[in-house]
Amino acid sequence: DPAGNITQVTHPGLATATLERDQKGRLTRAVLDDAIHQWGYTNGFITHHTTTSQGLAHTAAMDYTDAGWLASVTIDGQHTRYHYDDAGQLLQATTPHGVNSWSYDPAGRLTTETIDGTTWERTYNLAGQLLQATNGAETITYTHDHTGRRTTETHSDGDRRDYTWTALSQLATITTHHNDQVHHTTTVVDALGHLAHINNHDIFTDPTTGTLLQADNHTIITAGPLTATTNHGWLPSSWRPHRHTTPTNP
Repeated sequence: DPAGNITQVTHPGLATATLERDQKGRLTRAVLDDAIHQWGYTNGFITHHTTTSQGLAHTAAMDYTDAGWLASVTIDGQHTRYHYDDAGQLLQATTPHGVNSWSYDPAGRLTTETIDGTTWERTYNLAGQLLQATNGAETITYTHDHTGRRTTETHSDGDRRDYTWTALSQLATITTHHNDQVHHTTTVVDALGHLAHINNHDIFTDPTTGTLLQADNHTIITAGPLTATTNHGWLPSSWRPHRHTTPTNP
C-alpha cells in the first residue's frame, strides 16, 4: 500500500494471502485460502486473535497490566493468569490445572522452575554461567571455556553435547552423543554474523534484518505475524506471533 505495508502475498505452491490493516497500519485481518485470521488491539497491544477455518473458530484473548505486562491469556475458554515481581520477572502462571512457578536469585538468574509438578533447580558460578540443572531424577551439567563459552552439556543418562567455537566466538560445531550414535553439526556465519551454512545446507537471510529467507531450496515467507514455507505452506498463527509457546509455560 502507499505506506509500504504488505497487502498481498503470492507465491507458487502457496495460497494467496490477503492482508487488511487499520489506519495505524496494524494488521487486522488476513485471508489465507479457507483460513481467516482477525486481530484486535487495545492501547497498542494485541488483545484478541480469532482463527476461522473449515467452519471452526479458535479465539485467544489477552489482557495486560498497567505496566504493559501480559496479565492473562484465554484460549478457547482456557484461562491462564500471570503474576510478576517488581522487576517484571514472571513468578507464576495459574492455569486450569494448577500453578507453574519460577524464582530467581538477586542477579535475576532463573534458579527454580516448576512446570506441571516437576521442579528444576539451577546453579551458577560467580560469572553467572549455568553449571547444573537438576529435577531430582535427571541432572544436566554444563562446562565453559576460559572466555565463558559453553563447551559441554552432559546428561545423567550419558547423553552429551559438545560445542566448539571460532576465534571470533561464533559457534562452529555441535556434536551430539546418544548411546553409541554420534551426530555432527557444523555452522558457518557470514561477515555480518548471520547464519550462512548448516552442514552442507545453504541458509539465506535478509542482510538488514537477519530474517530467514531461504533454507536450502525451501523459501520462507514472512508477512507480519504470518509465516509460510514452500514445503509446508502457511503455518498456524498463535497468540504469540513468531515465538509459539503454550500459555501455561510461556
